[in-house]
Amino acid sequence: MKVKLQHIAFTLLLITSAACGKRSTDWFRYYESQYKSPYGTYILVEELEHQFPYSYVDKITGKLNESMQDYLYNDNTAYLYINSTIYHDSSEIQQLLQFADQGNSVFISSTNFNQPVLASFGIEISNYAGSKHQLSLETPDGIKSCEIETRSGSFHFFSKVTENSRILERLGSPDSKLPVLITIPRRNGGRLYFHSEPILFTNYHLLNKEVGPFAFETISVLKHTENFLWDNYHTRRRYTQADSNGENEGMLRFILRNPSLANALYIFALIVVLFLTFNYKRIIRPLPIFKKPENNSLEFMKMVARLFMYQDNHIDLARSRINFVLDQIKNKYHLDTSVTDEQFQFKLAQKSGLKPPELENLVWQINTIRQLGTLNKNDFIAFNSQLEKNIKKLDLYHGRITT
Repeated sequence: MKVKLQHIAFTLLLITSAACGKRSTDWFRYYESQYKSPYGTYILVEELEHQFPYSYVDKITGKLNESMQDYLYNDNTAYLYINSTIYHDSSEIQQLLQFADQGNSVFISSTNFNQPVLASFGIEISNYAGSKHQLSLETPDGIKSCEIETRSGSFHFFSKVTENSRILERLGSPDSKLPVLITIPRRNGGRLYFHSEPILFTNYHLLNKEVGPFAFETISVLKHTENFLWDNYHTRRRYTQADSNGENEGMLRFILRNPSLANALYIFALIVVLFLTFNYKRIIRPLPIFKKPENNSLEFMKMVARLFMYQDNHIDLARSRINFVLDQIKNKYHLDTSVTDEQFQFKLAQKSGLKPPELENLVWQINTIRQLGTLNKNDFIAFNSQLEKNIKKLDLYHGRITT
C-alpha cells in the first residue's frame, strides 16, 4: 500500500509540474465569440450591447437557410460576419442580399472575397507591407484616425471596388486611395458593408486604448444598429475540422490546444504505459496457504502406546482398555457401569441379545483388572486377546442401538 501511494504522489507531482509550466500564447486566428485568445472576438460580442445600449445581440448557430427565416422581415438590424474567409455558399449570400433589401445592414469583414456571388461586385484585395499602419474613418462627427500595429507585417485593403460604393475607412491619411471599409447601397435603404481586415475587431486590438474605441467607431458607422445578428456558425473550424460545430469545443480539443495541459496528458499516458509494462501484476496482499487438516488421532494413539511400552506399565494400560469398554457399553446399551456384578451381566445380556454365560468371561476380566496391582506383559497380551473377542461379541465398534 505504501509503494502504491508513492506512485500516486509521483504521478500527481509530474502532472502538477507540467500544468504549472509556462503557457504559451495562442495566436491562432479563430474570430469566434467564445475565444478569449488574442485573435478571438469575445470582447467585441460582449461589448456590443454596452456600446449600443438600446440594442440586443443574437447569435446565429445554425445554417442561414434555417436561422435567417426569423429575421428576413426585420428592419434596422445588422448582420455581422468577421472571419479571414467567407464560408457561405451562393444561396446563403443571396439570402443575405435579400435581408439587406428589407432595409437592413450586412457587415462582412474578411481578407478573401472570392465567394462567387460577392465576386460579382468586382471587389479585389491586396496587401500593404509594414507593421504599423494609420487608419482614417469618416464618421458623422468628422474624421477619426488611429495607428495599428500588426504582427503579420502587412495590412489588407481593397485594390478594386465597385463604382457605386462609398469609401468610409482608408489605410493611411483621409486622402488615401487605399479603401479598408466600403458601403454599397441596396433597396429600401439597406446597406452592404465590406471590410478588408478582420483583425481590427479581435481581442488583441480591442484592448488597445487607441485601437479599441476606433474599432467600435467602425461598427457605429453602420446605418442599422438597433439589433445585431452575430454569425457564429460559418467558422473556420467548422469547415476545416469535421467534428467542429461552431459552439464550445470539446474537452480533448481544449486540452490539446493548451500546451501545458497537453504535456500533462502526455506524461500521464506515459506513466500508464510504464506502469502496465513494468508492474502488470496485481498488487494485492499475500493469499494465505490453507493446508488440508491432518488426522492426528492415530498419531496420538501411537504416542500413548509408546508411552506405556517404554514405562512397562501394563496394568494401567489394561485399566484404560477396561474403561474404554465400559464407556462404550454405557453409551450403546445405556447401562450403569459403576458396579459390574451378576445383575449387570444379566441386563447386558438382555440388551445385547447374548446369553448370560457368554458374558461371564467379560465381567470376570473387568473385576479382575480392577483388583490387580500389577500385570506382566504375557498376562496383558492374553487379557487383551480375550477382551477383543468380547468387544466383537457386543459389537462395540459400531453404532448405537435403540432401546
